[in-house]
Amino acid sequence: MNGEHTPTRGARLAALLGSAEVTTVGLVFLMILTFWGTLYQVEHGLYLAKDRFFDSWIVWIGGFIPFPGTQLVLAALAVNLVVYIGRLVAQRHMPFGLLLTHLGLLMLLLGGAVTRLFATESQLTLQEGETGSASASYQHWELAVWSKDGPLREVMAYSADDLKPGDVRRFDDAGLTIEIEDYHRNARAFQSTAPQTNPPLSRLGVTSLRPARLAKEPGENIAGAILTIRPDGSDPVRAILFGEDETPRTFRHNDTDWHVALRRAREPLPFIVRLIDFRREMHPGTEIARHFSSLVAVNADGVERNLVISMNKPLRDRGFTLYQASYREDPDGTQWSTFAVTHNFGRLIPYISTGVIVAGLAWHFVAMMIARARRAGAAA
Repeated sequence: MNGEHTPTRGARLAALLGSAEVTTVGLVFLMILTFWGTLYQVEHGLYLAKDRFFDSWIVWIGGFIPFPGTQLVLAALAVNLVVYIGRLVAQRHMPFGLLLTHLGLLMLLLGGAVTRLFATESQLTLQEGETGSASASYQHWELAVWSKDGPLREVMAYSADDLKPGDVRRFDDAGLTIEIEDYHRNARAFQSTAPQTNPPLSRLGVTSLRPARLAKEPGENIAGAILTIRPDGSDPVRAILFGEDETPRTFRHNDTDWHVALRRAREPLPFIVRLIDFRREMHPGTEIARHFSSLVAVNADGVERNLVISMNKPLRDRGFTLYQASYREDPDGTQWSTFAVTHNFGRLIPYISTGVIVAGLAWHFVAMMIARARRAGAAA
């Protein structure tokens, strides 16, 4: 035996996964995806670019050639960083400052994963005097059933994002079964005067739906469905639900008025918001708003407080953040205020990880300065 140590297969794999080459290749892929996605956004919009390049694991070129998506590249970089830290810690070759810096980088990647998996974005639109306790998603839809109108009500709902013809959804508390005849993530509604056999019912007189190409922005997509509602012990009813029609389909069953709607998915808020007054300031001589804000009453756990939400002053409470996003004014003078609502469990992780990185770099810099001063003193 010559006394040489041959690395095991696991050690060679760890050396590859934690190598600087993997880091370099991953960063190059991120640069390509960022540049590619930015160019794609110009023609197709932010939402479709985000969905294809930045929220995906694989980007298909021409429909059949795979290219690593941003999520796959970030996952590879996270594994690369974990293996690199583990190898150097095991070998005791990493100064504490660099260890702290790399841990901060790992926290930054994990914070992005938490935001990607759990953060939600929605909106809340209120008329002056109106109260709201749930926000509406920009891009997700739900099939909802409830029996009581008002600011607070119990709603039974299924996600409608993946609905397809033939699907069946059961609402036990309402005694209803709903069968999906047709569903489109983005639909256009049409009216026809031609007689039909057992036509689906719609409050707006819609008689048919046709699929439309997904829009650049998620808020522009309007879902539509043709379905059959089967109340227990009663005759079935065919209905058309179109997302642009905010009035639900209503019918009576077991002495109760039930409402069925295809609507943007709701996210309950841990507080109740009432819009007291909407205020805006216009640029002189124009119809362009210079500043707008909302005076709201927020009721949480039975305690009500009044505060102002403006463009630069959001409301933050229990992980939710409400930003003043836009407004609407009807011809009769009625004012509506729209708040962008974000719910991000990892909101503070980037701040914490950045602090850890700065502390690690500062520690390493000071340690290097002290070591250099000691070497200079010893040489003298």
